[in-house]
Parts: sequence; C-alpha cells; structure tokens
Amino acid sequence: MKVYQFLLIMFVVAAAACQAQTPKDFDACRIFTAEDAEKVLAVAVKKDVANSKVKSKDKAVMACSYSSESGDAKPLQVAAVLFRFARSDEEAKHIFSESRLEVRGRPMIIARADTFWDEKSGQLNVLKGNVWLTVNAGPAGLQKREPEAAKKLAEALIPKI
Repeated sequence: MKVYQFLLIMFVVAAAACQAQTPKDFDACRIFTAEDAEKVLAVAVKKDVANSKVKSKDKAVMACSYSSESGDAKPLQVAAVLFRFARSDEEAKHIFSESRLEVRGRPMIIARADTFWDEKSGQLNVLKGNVWLTVNAGPAGLQKREPEAAKKLAEALIPKI
C-alpha cells in the first residue's frame, strides 16, 4: 500500500471517528462568534453564507466562518474555525501528531493546548483534549497569512472549549 493511500484511509477513519463523537446539537458559531472575529481582524464582519443556512436540530455544525464587510478599503479578511472531535484524548493526540509530521507543521506556543502552524495552508492547528481546531484568520489569500492573527483567535477560543 502506498503512503498516500494509507494516509487517505487514516484520514477517512479519523474523520468518521471525530464525527461520531460530536454532540448532535453542536454549533461552531455558538463558540466562535462575530465578536471574536472582529477582535482578531479589527474590522466589521459578516457571517458567511454557508453558515446562514438553517440546519436540522439533530445535525452538528462543525465549521463557522466570517469575512470582512464588502466596501471596506482593506483587502478581504477572513476568520474561520473547524472543530473536530475524537473518541479520546489519546486518539486525538495520535491523529494530531501524525498530521503535524505529514505537513511538517511548525510548533507554536499557546497555553493549555498543543499547536502547530501549517504554512502551506495558512492555518493554525490546535489540540485541546479530544477537540482539534483548525483556525484561519487574516487575508483571504493563503500565501499572505501569518500565524499571529490565527494564534490570537485560538487564544480566545481555547477557554470556551
């Protein structure tokens, strides 16, 4: 079996396990609010259209994203968070470590969490217990993102989980 096939299978299994552990009424936008996004981006934001769709009561909403208001003189700014849950802290730590090795993530220091910056995708990965956050914040273009805004957002979200 090729390494890529193995990693793909591992990702699918991990995603299924994470989804299985998610509370059915979970809504990422209840944890990650517009106020959080505005503090990090320092501009007025609006909830992205994908988050505005009405969801069934028994479906979890794992991601939430905001973008700067149109008409601002600054380039488009985005802030987004994806939540994933594992069955246990140990399982989450194993999957998180494998991902860090795969993308050659740069470790970051944030209190009460294990983190790494994935420069290629312009996102900060944060692990706290069995919850894995993927945090994006800053300019819309991936190559223009620096970890500081994502780190600031992660620091605001960690106490909420």
